[in-house]
Amino acid sequence: MSNQTTEKAEAPKKATREQLEDLHRVLCKALMDYLLDTPADKRRASMIAEIRAFLRDNNVTKSLGAAKDVAKSLDELSGLGVPFLPTFPGNDSLN
Repeated sequence: MSNQTTEKAEAPKKATREQLEDLHRVLCKALMDYLLDTPADKRRASMIAEIRAFLRDNNVTKSLGAAKDVAKSLDELSGLGVPFLPTFPGNDSLN
């Protein structure tokens, strides 16, 4: 047996709330950019599934029977204090 001392590996530090918010914001922007920049007929089913999962994981739901335009829906959500809502060009109410 060796007499060498073994050092324990230092556990990774937890991400800060600010880092998690930044990561969430970047992911949200990337997904929104994909939707805005990719023609509907070129969108991949796997990306749509990722976007759907992102919305579901963040408890973002909307009844199909009460569907409204997206900007109005986001305005409604902004009043509920939903965290990490993205901002969109031309929609100053969310900025």
